[in-house]
Amino acid sequence: MQRIAKTFVLLFVILLTFSLIGCGSTGEDKANAGKKEEKASEIVKKEDKIEDKQEGHEETTNSTASLTPETESKPEVEVEKPAKNAVEESPSSSSEKPVTTPITPPETTGKTPVTQPSTPPSDPPTTKPENPKPVATVTFSIVGPKDRGTILAPTKISFKDGDTAFDVLKNATEQHNIQRETRGSGATAYVEGIDNFYEFDYGAKSGWVFELNSVSISKSIGTIKVKDGDRIECYYTE
Repeated sequence: MQRIAKTFVLLFVILLTFSLIGCGSTGEDKANAGKKEEKASEIVKKEDKIEDKQEGHEETTNSTASLTPETESKPEVEVEKPAKNAVEESPSSSSEKPVTTPITPPETTGKTPVTQPSTPPSDPPTTKPENPKPVATVTFSIVGPKDRGTILAPTKISFKDGDTAFDVLKNATEQHNIQRETRGSGATAYVEGIDNFYEFDYGAKSGWVFELNSVSISKSIGTIKVKDGDRIECYYTE
């Protein structure tokens, strides 16, 4: 549009000059008018060149403006490419086998370790029980009057070393819960009654007497020491 307007102005200037020439201008005026026309044409040419330059500049700016989105979008694509490459390369990195360093066993000197055999715990020494001393015993029996009969059948009665026949009588009656009544000790030891049978119950000669190994004892039984295996008989006389 500007170019068309300028051509109209140029034509107007040309017509104006021709009108001035037609009105009887002098040769100098014609010459001046020609110069003016040349100047005007030069001015128009210059303006055309300036307009062409401006239009070319506008076209370049428009082209650069139209290209800027593409150029701006390109860096985005270029920025995304490394991420894609990193993702694509990740399988290859994961597929790589891990580097494992072999564990070297400790150096051995070639000597086999000496293992001492474990000794089982020894049993505590067993002490053999001492052979117990045999218990010294005597065979003791008690026989009452004829109407009573045997009060204690021949029985083994234990005793201690130094015991007398009187001690054996006491042990036997206590162990078998037989009633006994005595007095004194040692040489004065005397048996009055056994199992509720007393002296003189069956006459003037009745009472308790003793025999040691089938031998009648004529003295106090408190003085008769017994030995292992002895046989003592106590019976009631009428």
